[in-house]
Amino acid sequence: MKWRLLLCIFYLFPVILIHAQPAVYDRITIEQGLSQGMIFDLLQTRDGFLWVATKDGLNRYDGYNFQIFRNNPFDAFSLSDNETLHLFEDSRGWLWIGLQNKGMDLYEPKSGRFYHFPFQFQGINGYSFIRQIAEDRDGSIWVIQGRDVLVHVQIPASWKDGLPDKSELIGEVVAKQVPVETYRKEEIMIRMEPGADGLNLFSTEKQYRIDRQAGVARPVGNPLLPSYIGSVAVQKNKKDAWAAGNQDELFCMSAEGRVRYQSPVPWLRYHYFIDYDRDGRYWMAHGNKLWELRADRPFDYSRPDWETDRDINCMEVDRNGNIWLGTQGYGLRRINPGRQLFHPEVSGQSTWRVWQSPTGARFWRDISCIYPFEAKKTPEGLETAFPEWGLERNMDLLFDSNGGFWMLGVPEKDNFQGILRYYTADKKLLRTYSFAMNMYDYMRLVRGRDGNIWITGGSGQLLRFHPDNGRIEYFSYAHLFGEKVSTAQALALTEDGNGDLWIGTKLGLVKARWSGGTPDFQLLEVNPDNPHGLNSNVIACLLPDPAEPAHWLWIGTKGGGINRMDLQTGRCEHLTMADGLPDQVIYGILPGNEKGGEQPISLWCSTNRGLVRLVPRATNPLSADIITYTAAKGLQDNEFNTQAFFKAANGELLFGGVNGVNRFFPEALRADTTRMPVYLVGLEINHQSALFGQAGSPLTEPLENLRELTLPYDENNVSFEFAALDFTDPSQNRYRYLLEGLDAEWVNTGNIRFAHFTHLEPGRYKFRVQGTNGQGKWQEMTHPVVLVIRPPWYRSPLAYVLYVLALVWAGWHLYRFQIRRVQEREQLAFEHRETERLKVLEQMKTDFFSNITHEFRTPLTLILEPARRILAETTEPNTRRNAQHVETNSRRLLALVNQLLDMAKLENGSMGLDLCMGDLTEQVRSIFQSFEPLAEQQGVQFLLETPDAVPPAHFDLNKVELVVSNLISNALKFTPAGGKVIVTCKNAPDSGQAAEISVSDTGIGIPPDALGKIFDRFY
Repeated sequence: MKWRLLLCIFYLFPVILIHAQPAVYDRITIEQGLSQGMIFDLLQTRDGFLWVATKDGLNRYDGYNFQIFRNNPFDAFSLSDNETLHLFEDSRGWLWIGLQNKGMDLYEPKSGRFYHFPFQFQGINGYSFIRQIAEDRDGSIWVIQGRDVLVHVQIPASWKDGLPDKSELIGEVVAKQVPVETYRKEEIMIRMEPGADGLNLFSTEKQYRIDRQAGVARPVGNPLLPSYIGSVAVQKNKKDAWAAGNQDELFCMSAEGRVRYQSPVPWLRYHYFIDYDRDGRYWMAHGNKLWELRADRPFDYSRPDWETDRDINCMEVDRNGNIWLGTQGYGLRRINPGRQLFHPEVSGQSTWRVWQSPTGARFWRDISCIYPFEAKKTPEGLETAFPEWGLERNMDLLFDSNGGFWMLGVPEKDNFQGILRYYTADKKLLRTYSFAMNMYDYMRLVRGRDGNIWITGGSGQLLRFHPDNGRIEYFSYAHLFGEKVSTAQALALTEDGNGDLWIGTKLGLVKARWSGGTPDFQLLEVNPDNPHGLNSNVIACLLPDPAEPAHWLWIGTKGGGINRMDLQTGRCEHLTMADGLPDQVIYGILPGNEKGGEQPISLWCSTNRGLVRLVPRATNPLSADIITYTAAKGLQDNEFNTQAFFKAANGELLFGGVNGVNRFFPEALRADTTRMPVYLVGLEINHQSALFGQAGSPLTEPLENLRELTLPYDENNVSFEFAALDFTDPSQNRYRYLLEGLDAEWVNTGNIRFAHFTHLEPGRYKFRVQGTNGQGKWQEMTHPVVLVIRPPWYRSPLAYVLYVLALVWAGWHLYRFQIRRVQEREQLAFEHRETERLKVLEQMKTDFFSNITHEFRTPLTLILEPARRILAETTEPNTRRNAQHVETNSRRLLALVNQLLDMAKLENGSMGLDLCMGDLTEQVRSIFQSFEPLAEQQGVQFLLETPDAVPPAHFDLNKVELVVSNLISNALKFTPAGGKVIVTCKNAPDSGQAAEISVSDTGIGIPPDALGKIFDRFY
């Protein structure tokens, strides 16, 4: 359990000056979003978030941003007091917060609510702050309040199903003050510790054990404790414990007894503490210094493990091993112990080359001179490693296994004269050789397998030096570059397992194969038509594969990443940023110290964005695990330099950059594979931040617990912010996301922590995020989020049901319509067939009547002619009258026969008019007279009226007779006895060229609904 400084933090104490190595740490202050610089307590909860108790609010850190919790008077479930002092996470995952003025708060992560326990106990001596919180084995909570109050809080069993829906819970629990026997007011409770035999309590003078049944704390005799206890740390089931006394003494207590250490300076009361971390390591802070307390080594006050710029108030070691320190008013300090493994040296110098001799001497070079690592500043500048040599420029060093070495230099600014000198391990000059060569700053000195030394020169020059006899041979590959040879400077030189020499230049890769004692030079360069060739012409470094030097060649380029060439086929495979490299520029490649076999040999590569560890996979060496180390993990800087890399005989690797040199043993740098949780930490909807608890927010729970988010169709622009809780170097954390339902595969975002989706179609999606620190496996987000975009009303399920019903209704009616169409078509076809049949029948009838009519004309003519003769030959009145009737009716019958013939003509469309000039009135009178006997017989009054003198006119006599006869016949037919029928012939009104013939009667008439059908046949 933790104890934190609470009272004297408001006072300043003098800093105790001591000679100690300052730690490399990061400052995190209010400039990075921290609410306040006075840090009272630190705690990383099981979900991975780092909580910071400050004088102004409670902070939660995700590695990038701080979420600040403060009191909101309009929110009953907000933090009740902004001055937070102590933090404790219990077995349920609840976070308990000790406050300065208002007792204790409980934060429930699932709901995001703060519940309040404002203790009001007597005997606090004016102090109501919460000093410490601990959990008993039954789940109850013990609290040290003020200087002299011990409180026991029993948690109701029903709370396991959920906390009550009320902000203040002091009335829902049994909270009582526990008396401490023989407790004196001047003693101050300083710590509670769960022990194997119960809960222990320590004051400044005694150790107590809490009797749970009796509800009292009783003193326990512990002879190992000092007479005055300033700070103590005791871990359950640990064999050792530590305590500090008031006589500047530190005690290590174990089963073997007590070991006392005397401090050379006085303790500052309340200005130091002893604590332990999650791994069980003990720590002590005093002022601005921090020691790890170990029973297996003596405590040395003069050699702190870490030293910061400000006094330490509290500490926490996170799950990745980072040490977090809270200061008194100056924010947080973060120490990454892994930084020390890189051993940064020569700080502030841009290093061009680095070396380490077999005897352990280390050297570095700037643009022209070589210096030892321990070079000191002088008024004239840095002291060189070899001031007696008198060389204007030192180019390169080459060491023998016995410690002797060769040095390549240029005297007196002569760019065309080189000097090669051999020295013993103690810097005694043995031999000097001169040679003519075009000198330049990046000349290389490399020993071949045969023991000869190769030296690169400018303008395509190559020199081979034989150390045994001092013979020098000159070669040139200038013809490969033509006029560009002056810019084709060699940066890299190596010999592969086949004995071929490879020269990396700024214009391509040169291969030298020996044939008959002379080299055959070949230039390999980028060919756009060959995707399996080099992808960059600027070659910075070369390394034959450590396991198969005759088969593979690793090539570091400036712009193309890493190329791996198959020496048998010349085929190149490429490893670039798309595969996980942090940069396309590779300055140096060195092998690790693995022995090969089942464990592949790792490659260490310097870049402009950190140091890369490449671990080839056995199945495909180019498909590798890539781990990136940056300045945040102890490098001199993220940017390294060309040729500034070296592997020492003892396996130590040296890489130089713009701010010094890093040296390290690669096997000491173990990958941090600690599982890191990934959470959502931010959400924007339609470019507006969505916060839990905000009015109108769609969030029903805190973002880190969000499982489903439902939005309307017009809020379909969504941005997620996520964070992987590895605080070692958050800038190197990598992310990828997948929106199931939209993305077909994972989207890699590098170190970008945002995913933006615009104009999402209505539907159901699942948002997933994975993160990695570059050293471990990809970790899935703790809670994938189901994202539901509701459709508009016209695309809702109910709308689709209505659409289906409408389609069914329309389909049914269309079906009925088609049925009716078929029925009507069948009916029309039937009627057509029936009409055709009737036409046939009519034609047959017409033909029959025509034939009969023609047959009638002959007998009628035979009857009419005798009647005419009788009328001409006889004078007897009766006979003439009868003969007259015979003639008249025969004529009428003949007219009827003619009408039948006319009807046939009418139906055949061959009916015409036979116009003649005549007296229309006389014609009507003649017809009228023919119906007089019928009218007399029926008792109908039959009248003819001719009010006007109708002038002679052209008309068809037969047609007029036919029409008028039909009208009179119908009138007499439907007029009862006593009725009247009037026939009128007169001039048509308002017309001087037409006549009007009308027949009116007093009969039953024509019904109004039948007037439209009077011209229908046989109606």
